[in-house]
Amino acid sequence: MEWLGEIDRKNPALSQIIEASRTTQGDGTVAYLTMMAIRLIEMQRVLKPSGSIYLHCDDDANSYSRLCMDAVFGYKNFKNSITWRRFTSHNDAERFGRITDTILFYPSGDHYTWKPERIATELIPEELNKKHPKKMMKGVATM
Repeated sequence: MEWLGEIDRKNPALSQIIEASRTTQGDGTVAYLTMMAIRLIEMQRVLKPSGSIYLHCDDDANSYSRLCMDAVFGYKNFKNSITWRRFTSHNDAERFGRITDTILFYPSGDHYTWKPERIATELIPEELNKKHPKKMMKGVATM
């Protein structure tokens, strides 16, 4: 409750988003968003003008996370919703398997530094073999 009061003082729009989630999602989502909101407010405070933030979220709170990021960093600063594809799905008997998560990308302002090569990841040999089986010889990539 103390954190909700602090959020309401620092960012009333963010507080309203969290309270709206109580109606549709319940107290568990409110607790998660409250915890995240305090961190987002602090991250926005310490982020350099040339900086940016990437928030990794699953589909359970994706839409509310996006609204929280809009309230803290400004909806005009939203640049991308990046889909992170897993190699294996998380199966569930009652719905399609979860195979993606989302990364929300927001710069702190108009003059952010864009260096996409810094966020690229290299594939390990097993992933390369799965993705490009004909390009592999004895476990070593030939690309």
